[in-house]
Amino acid sequence: MDIKKSLKFSLLFSFLTVFTAAVQAHSVEKDKMVSPSADFIELIEAYQNRIPIPAEKNGFVYLMGIMAPKDEDPIAYGQAAINWSNNKVANGGKSDSPEPTMTYPLGKSYKALMKEIKINCRIREAAPCALAKHQTLAREAIEQNQWLLKRWHELLDFSNYQNTLSIDLTAILPYYANDIQLQRLKFFDLWLNRNNYLPEKIKHALQKDYDFHMLQAANAITLIEKAIATAALHQHYYWLNEILRSVDHHTSALIVPDYLQQPILRSALSLRKTYAGELQFFISTFKPYNESEYNPIFPLFSDNDKQRIFNQQAQFLKKLINISESADYQTLTEHLMEDHDVIQLLKVTEKLVEKYGGNWDEFNDNMGGYIGKYEDVLIWLNATFINRTRQLVAIQKAVTILNAIRQQDIGKDAISEWLKDPKHYNPIIQKPYIWDGDKKHLIIKTENDIDTYYLSL
Repeated sequence: MDIKKSLKFSLLFSFLTVFTAAVQAHSVEKDKMVSPSADFIELIEAYQNRIPIPAEKNGFVYLMGIMAPKDEDPIAYGQAAINWSNNKVANGGKSDSPEPTMTYPLGKSYKALMKEIKINCRIREAAPCALAKHQTLAREAIEQNQWLLKRWHELLDFSNYQNTLSIDLTAILPYYANDIQLQRLKFFDLWLNRNNYLPEKIKHALQKDYDFHMLQAANAITLIEKAIATAALHQHYYWLNEILRSVDHHTSALIVPDYLQQPILRSALSLRKTYAGELQFFISTFKPYNESEYNPIFPLFSDNDKQRIFNQQAQFLKKLINISESADYQTLTEHLMEDHDVIQLLKVTEKLVEKYGGNWDEFNDNMGGYIGKYEDVLIWLNATFINRTRQLVAIQKAVTILNAIRQQDIGKDAISEWLKDPKHYNPIIQKPYIWDGDKKHLIIKTENDIDTYYLSL
């Protein structure tokens, strides 16, 4: 995932939303005091009233310091990085010391292995496409990074996770790729040793990975953090299926994790905490020290205009929260796209930008105007965050479906008919999963085909 691009899109989403709010700003007297709305207060309090977690018990702090030098404590290193960032924000985006190093190379073998994977196949097909062919290289990469994998195992032991960074444009951006890379390396290890490790060991490792990343998803307070947790869970299900399909029926039955038969936590699927944090990020763009070529206008707004826009932003985020928590989220999203403010947005944005001294064409180009319209941004937001998060439900069931097909020895010619049983339906669209008999994999799609995921038999 391109973190910088995601941050840029997040900014664009915030900037475009402000113009919807400003439609109302034209019709309100400038000198009329605007009070915080109920939605605004609710989201602010949801973020501010989180129960503090001590650093030594907080998985986020450990994750921030997981790449600390061998002789340093990850908790202390992670907390130092958090303190550096929070002090920078408190000091108006300035710091007298350099940003802490948050990355550590995983070695030549890992780099060479990933190069082979990227050249020869998609990353999700790494197991059948590359690991079998480059087992020596993969085992070298695992051995070279044993000390980091040990830390990653310790990370998964945490039962608490809370992002304690001050949310701001100038804050440090956590290098979440550390988690994704070490998770991938561990799954390489499990797949390569699927017939060597005891089934109980593999099952335990799968459970720990699942529990931690569900915990992360449930407590994510930024869109990037939610996307990373979701990506980790997507990767988890892929490798779980790869392991189950490459062992005998008896071993597979011993490995199957208990969570496959349990519903995914609603808190992990919801974006309530995420959008409460995103309101904080939006507010930060109006701070004077955050003025930049991408943000030349917001710091000029009056306090009244700011609060008016904050209220509108909070109302919009509450809509998205309700969508993320609804079983009918796809229909609700379609209705949101018909919202009057969204329809009228493109008609008023140019005037509103000019009102605050800007040029819309230049502003839109700077923010990545190739996205086009606000409606497109909203579709992207739904596809990337709400849709991808909710898709986890269909992916988890697909893993169960494929395992049942293998365990019951259902013939390939009979699979399509077997999938037509309503109890085997894709829960997102309430229709059968699509079976590709030639490629021998299930296709997991949403109703509008925004996102597609594949799992092999």
